[in-house]
Amino acid sequence: MSAIGGVIALGKKRLSLESFRNLEKSLSTRVYDTKRSIKEDHYGLISLQLHTTPESIKEKQPYYDPSNHLFLQLDGRIDNRNELKKKLNIKQNQLTDIELLRFCFLKWGGCCAKEIVGSFSFSIFDISHNRIHLARDHIGSKPLFYFIDKNKFVFSSEVEGIASCLNNDLVIDKDRIVDYIIFLSGKEGKTFYKNIYKVPKSNYISINLNDGSINKTKYFFFEPKKVFNFNTISECQEQFEEIFVKVIKEQMRANGNIGSKLSGGIDSSAITNVLANLSPKGIKAYSAVFKNLSKQEFNKTDEFKFMKLAAKHKNIDHVLIPIDSNTINSLDYINYENNSYGEVTPHANRYLDICILERANKDEVRVLFDGFDGDSVLSYGHEYFFELAKRMKLIKLLKETKLLNKYNGKRHSNYMALRNFLVKPLIPEKILWILQYLYRKNDFQKKLNMIKNNYRGNYHPLASNAYKQHYGYSKLGFSGTVQQLHIRTLEWPIWETAMEFSDLDSSRYGIEERYPFFDRRIMEFCLAVPGKYRIKDGKTRYYFRQAMEGYLDNEILNRFSKANISPIAINSLKQVDLEYEIFKENNMSKILDKNYIIKNIINEFISGKNEIENSQLIFQLIALSWWIKDKPFK
Repeated sequence: MSAIGGVIALGKKRLSLESFRNLEKSLSTRVYDTKRSIKEDHYGLISLQLHTTPESIKEKQPYYDPSNHLFLQLDGRIDNRNELKKKLNIKQNQLTDIELLRFCFLKWGGCCAKEIVGSFSFSIFDISHNRIHLARDHIGSKPLFYFIDKNKFVFSSEVEGIASCLNNDLVIDKDRIVDYIIFLSGKEGKTFYKNIYKVPKSNYISINLNDGSINKTKYFFFEPKKVFNFNTISECQEQFEEIFVKVIKEQMRANGNIGSKLSGGIDSSAITNVLANLSPKGIKAYSAVFKNLSKQEFNKTDEFKFMKLAAKHKNIDHVLIPIDSNTINSLDYINYENNSYGEVTPHANRYLDICILERANKDEVRVLFDGFDGDSVLSYGHEYFFELAKRMKLIKLLKETKLLNKYNGKRHSNYMALRNFLVKPLIPEKILWILQYLYRKNDFQKKLNMIKNNYRGNYHPLASNAYKQHYGYSKLGFSGTVQQLHIRTLEWPIWETAMEFSDLDSSRYGIEERYPFFDRRIMEFCLAVPGKYRIKDGKTRYYFRQAMEGYLDNEILNRFSKANISPIAINSLKQVDLEYEIFKENNMSKILDKNYIIKNIINEFISGKNEIENSQLIFQLIALSWWIKDKPFK
């Protein structure tokens, strides 16, 4: 893994060496073991390889298949190698991933991506038919962007790589900026530039380079109708444990040291201990410990007790990373001049990932496991409450919500439980949006208020259809099944955006991050778990807790709280002139309602009201302001 890219001249044009060199230079900010480029009269291809698997050492990319006149490039890895070899009847043991991709493409064409489980993006240039095939995995963990006009086709693992080839042809997409402010993520395939696109997750794209026609195919969908029919919770937990261990074992295929991010939460603790059980050499577990915070702030972040409990395994070398609030400023990590992020990065806690990557790099770790949003994949089980209400099992609903609130330290109200899970789903969508607008604006309506009317496009405070279309929801309400409600989380486009930035950061430290919970098989399993096993007696993620009993201490298994790591970001924002940082670029004043933001966001934040929510919004707007500087905003 690391990066792939190419420039192909169209028509009778010749390859622009300047464009190709710019692409090559942009991608070379990543750490790599080998770099290889191929330049011919009308095309140039480049692959940067970081050898994170044993097989990748033997790979030579771009890989050329002379019998079929194909150039193949793969960024990432294939995890279900054994299953694919059986399907393809391949006996060869020492097959590299790029060779396996070739066999898959020859058998199934571009939709071979559907057969592959792993973390990947790939390009296949069919010289004979002057056609190029691009694809990304089901969650979009490896970025891939492209540009096409009458003169050239460019593709790259980085937006910046393509932007460097276009010079004056770049135009900011104002609609994408509005989507960033409201949703963070853009519409499918969109970037911040009008003429640069990304291959969407779960998609395969075939481009005819003779006429520029593009054929898109979504090769993978989550299936909300599938529900497991387990006889007991034991069956459910045993099957989950089996697949969880299998996925981690397959992802452990590494050329070098293995590390794991250990926050002390149940998700990262589970990954770390399964890794330790499977690793004969042992692993390094990295935990961030905050320093020089006030006592109140430190208590919000303090996970040390749970970190130590999770790191008791003999095969775990526990590394503590100090995060000093006197020296860390979260705004430093969106310095676009130094980091060359091609798009706006809204992640206020990116400093934490960078600090861990820096230390892991010093320890010569090549593969770093991350429990990133495992709770969202597993589901807390709240969807089950809607099912109980719909089936009029109200006594059980009230019992479960009461116990849940007890574990979370919240005051229980039967009225609130019935209102949220029984009454609210019965209110027609249009009426609900009107009530929210009048009495308690939803998140969409709040953020829309920040944008001037002439920039809102087809967004309106009562336009639930525009909201649904952005996320691809056919229905907005709460009346669906457990699986239909859960699938919205699994298909949330912000995962794709987050992983694109993580890929860029980790590649600059010579590390590949791996996310077991976002393995396609685990996501499909968790989606199909019945509601009654997701939450039981108020215990969220119940089947997962049961499955991890042999791996984790009871204190971790029975914890229901999470650390709050927002103090560093909040303190960083308190050190700057917020109004100036957001509005110092004239383009921001064109887009945003300055008075509204000062009154309802900045002043609220300064007074300590809704600090976490407002700090994220402010950070998001500052990131946009800094990025938009000197951009071709027309």
